[in-house]
Amino acid sequence: MTKETLIGASVAIRNTKIAASTDASGQVTLFDIPRGKQVVVCSYIGYPKKCWSLIFPWQMLAKYIRLIFCLMIAML
Repeated sequence: MTKETLIGASVAIRNTKIAASTDASGQVTLFDIPRGKQVVVCSYIGYPKKCWSLIFPWQMLAKYIRLIFCLMIAML
């Protein structure tokens, strides 16, 4: 496990058009995530996809939720 962040990893909300790529810090921000159970999919070329089932909003009433994923090679 190197704990190295992945620059340019894809992060998307399944069955929506909401998606972005991680920045130089391995972080990504996704806006306007629909309420309820959503599947967050992370992928990077050469590694298997990683999925998380999450419920939105996380006890927040904000109009958008900021998700930060520090993606590590060991997680993919």
